[in-house]
Formats: sequence, structure tokens, C-alpha cells
Amino acid sequence: MHLFLTELPEKEYFSTPIATREGILDFKEIDWILDSKNQGMPDNIPFVLKDLLLNPQENRYMCYFENNQFLKVEKQ
Repeated sequence: MHLFLTELPEKEYFSTPIATREGILDFKEIDWILDSKNQGMPDNIPFVLKDLLLNPQENRYMCYFENNQFLKVEKQ
């Protein structure tokens, strides 16, 4: 997974969502992504994103799932 994070000027406008080969491109607020009640994000993303925001250098994570249930994340 590659994560691209940017801040857009308030007057900047991009028409989204946009369907791409990889999926749907859309802009979301970080609070929306990290919300524990959000069922629109894979369970491991909030764990990884919080660390990436605090440690923006290149990181590697191992995410463990069993029977489609998220178990844990290990930073390597």
C-alpha cells in the first residue's frame, strides 16, 4: 500500500469520487478515517495511519488477519 497525504487549500476543488483501475479515489478527512465507528475502512488502516502521521519516514508493517478478522499490526 502506498499512502499519499496532502493538505488542500480551502478554495481548491477536485471532483471526486473518481473510479480508477485500483478502486475509487476520494478525499477524506483524517478524523473520518480514524473514527473507530467507521466501517468504510479496513480495520488495520487506523493503526498504521496513526503511526505514519507521527513517524513520516518510510515504514514497513505486517498486518495479521485470520478468517477475515484483524488480529494485529507489527511494525518492522
